[in-house]
Amino acid sequence: MLRRLIRGLLVSLAITVALAPVVRAQTPPTTPSLTGETLTGTVPEFEARCNPDGSGTIFWAASGAATGPYTGSFREIGIAFISGTAPNFTYRVFVGFTINSNVPPARIFGSKQITVPGVPVTCQVSSSRPFFVQRVPYQATIRAHDETYHDAGVSNFIVTRPGTGLPNGSFSEDFTSTVGATLLPGGDSGGSTTTPESNSTGSSVPFASPLVNE
Repeated sequence: MLRRLIRGLLVSLAITVALAPVVRAQTPPTTPSLTGETLTGTVPEFEARCNPDGSGTIFWAASGAATGPYTGSFREIGIAFISGTAPNFTYRVFVGFTINSNVPPARIFGSKQITVPGVPVTCQVSSSRPFFVQRVPYQATIRAHDETYHDAGVSNFIVTRPGTGLPNGSFSEDFTSTVGATLLPGGDSGGSTTTPESNSTGSSVPFASPLVNE
């Protein structure tokens, strides 16, 4: 009797194991950060409102091709608020950007901001020739593989207004991640963190560019 019960139990366990679905550990897909990403395009929209004392506001919108770990197109909108008086101006730069990647399929939303005091460059000078901003902290949300990732780091970009040598202006930017793409739990895009660089006012030289179009 006991042997029969044990035999029946073993048969039952064998059937249960055989019918159970195979469960394998799921590893999140590898999603690259923005390190090595390059944006190149034109500046179809550019407006500067400069005051006689050198302060003012500069607005631009750029679009074009994205290459690197994400290949596709981009659009970026930025605004710089210039306050103070010569020779010390403070630049507050705010930027929003999107990248629509075809390879790999992904959509990226990001923002950048930095405040740099003590810049000896007026609004008039910044808006009349090519200018650059270096090591601007960025935060980005990457949506790929039905998952949401966070990335953060710094970027460098150069803006040339339309008509200063190029009819449509020009724009270029490169990115370097400091944290790598991090999968957010449950695909929640609200879990981004701030890197130490995001509050930096240090190694940037906004709009103080010696660049000249050739």
